Amino acid sequence: MSDTVTVTVPASLIQTTLTSVQTDDNIFTPSIGWLVALKDNNSNPLSGKTVKFYVDTALASSQTTLNNGQTGFGGYTTTFGTHTIKAVFEGDNTYEGCEVSRTVTFEDPFGGLL
Repeated sequence: MSDTVTVTVPASLIQTTLTSVQTDDNIFTPSIGWLVALKDNNSNPLSGKTVKFYVDTALASSQTTLNNGQTGFGGYTTTFGTHTIKAVFEGDNTYEGCEVSRTVTFEDPFGGLL
């Protein structure tokens, strides 16, 4: 009689690029873009895995990692103020779930007058 043992391997999400844009062209609509890489515990990229991106508590995007383990989203418009962005890999039969989060703040150049 043999028992089946399932072992999950740790994975990690690494921030590679975070952009928070507030230029004269989009002064009324700040936007966020984020690129992350999903890797195993030996720093090997994990491809074909789903990563969900959240801005505050709202799901902003769900993307699949490429061969290099990277994925991201961009052009997500938000409001002035402080926002928490989070990338989440929920895990699967092989890899444990993981997440990474950052906080970005967009200053209102009009002091709330608009």
